[in-house]
Amino acid sequence: RRVLFRSLGARPFLRVLGARRRRRCRAEARAAAVPVVVDLLAVAVGAGATPPRALAAIAPWVPPPLGAWCAELAGAVQRGRPFAETCARWSEDPELGPLARGLAASASSGAPLGPLLDRLAVEARAATRRRAEARARALPVRLLFPLAVTVLPARSEEHTSELQSHSD
Repeated sequence: RRVLFRSLGARPFLRVLGARRRRRCRAEARAAAVPVVVDLLAVAVGAGATPPRALAAIAPWVPPPLGAWCAELAGAVQRGRPFAETCARWSEDPELGPLARGLAASASSGAPLGPLLDRLAVEARAATRRRAEARARALPVRLLFPLAVTVLPARSEEHTSELQSHSD
C-alpha cells in the first residue's frame, strides 16, 4: 500500500489536502468565534469600557483564533496607534471586516457602539447558522460514497446468494 502511494506521488497530494483542511478549519473556527467576540464586546462596552479597554478585557475570554486579534488591537492602541486606524487595517477581513469597520467608524465619529454591536451579533449568529445548515445539507452527499462502496456491495452479494439458493 505504501509502495502504491509512493509510486503515485500521493504524499504531496495528501499534504496539499491536509493544508487545505487545516486552512478551512481555521477559517471555520474564526467565523464561529465572531459572535462570541461581538457579544463580549457588547457587554464590556455596555458596562462603560472604551472599545480599546473592552478589547483588552475580553481578549483572555475570546476563543483562541480571535483572542490574539483582540489583544493585538488593544496593544496597538496602548503603543500609541490611533484606534480607528488600527481597526481600519482589518476592514477587508472576511469575518472581522464588519466589526472592524464598525469599530473604526465609531472611534472616528463618536457614534454609539451598542446598537451596531447588537446588529452585528444578530448577523454573525445568522451567518453561523447558515454555515451549519450548509454543512448539514452536504452531509448526505458525503455519506453516499462510503455507503455505496461498503454496504451496498455486501448487500448485493447477500441478495445474489439468496437467489442462487432459491434457484437450486
